[in-house]
Amino acid sequence: PGHYRSMMVARADAPGDTLADFNGTRFAYNEAGSQSGWAGPMAFLNSQLLSFSSHLATGAHLTSAHAVAEGRADIAGIDALTWALIEEHDPVANRLRVIAATPPPPGPP
Repeated sequence: PGHYRSMMVARADAPGDTLADFNGTRFAYNEAGSQSGWAGPMAFLNSQLLSFSSHLATGAHLTSAHAVAEGRADIAGIDALTWALIEEHDPVANRLRVIAATPPPPGPP
C-alpha cells in the first residue's frame, strides 16, 4: 500500500536477459509526466548507468507495450498494475517478457 513499481518489458524473442543487455536501445514510455512510465524507470535506469539511443512517447502504457511487441521500441516501462491487466486481457503479453522491475518507491499523492 502506498507504493508502486514499473515492469521493464521487452519482446519475448529479444536477445538478452538483463537490463544491461538493452543499454543503448529504444525506450517506449507513456508520457513524460508519468511516475510509472517515465520518472520511475528513468531513475532506476540512471542508477544502473544505462541510457537509450531514443525515446518514444506513446501516450499510454498499453500503447508502449504494443510498440515493443511491434518492434518500434526495444523496451518499455509499464506500470505494474497495468502490466497485470495486459497479461490478463491482451494477447500482446504473449509477445513480451519482463526483464526487471523497478524498486517500489512511494506512489504520488
